[in-house]
Amino acid sequence: MQPTNYASAWHELRRREFIYWLIFFTFLPGVVGLIKLLDWLSAGLGDHAGQWIAIAWGGAWILSGYWRTTFRCPRCGERFVADRWWETRSLRSPECIHCGLPLWSEGREEQATRRT
Repeated sequence: MQPTNYASAWHELRRREFIYWLIFFTFLPGVVGLIKLLDWLSAGLGDHAGQWIAIAWGGAWILSGYWRTTFRCPRCGERFVADRWWETRSLRSPECIHCGLPLWSEGREEQATRRT
C-alpha cells in the first residue's frame, strides 16, 4: 500500500481520535441529559432506560476505541499501533510499530525499514 497523500491519512486518524474522545467526554452529560429528557417526556421512563443508555454509550466508546486502533499506516499499510486487536502497544505511539514512520510525518523519509 503506497498512498501518496499522507495528509489525508493523518486527517483520518485525527477524525478517529476526535470521535473517540467526544464519546468519552460526553458520556456523563449525555447519559444524564437523555435520562432527564426521557423523564420529562414520560415520568419514570428515564429511570428504566438509564442503564440501557449508559450501556449503549459505553459500547459506542469501546467500538470507537477499536476503530481507532485499526488505523493503517499510510506508508506500509499495516496497523499503526497494533499487530492484532488484542495486542495494542500504545495508542499514541510516536511511530508505526512496523515500518517506523513517525506520527504526523509528511512522507519525506527514506525507504521503510521493516522492524522485527
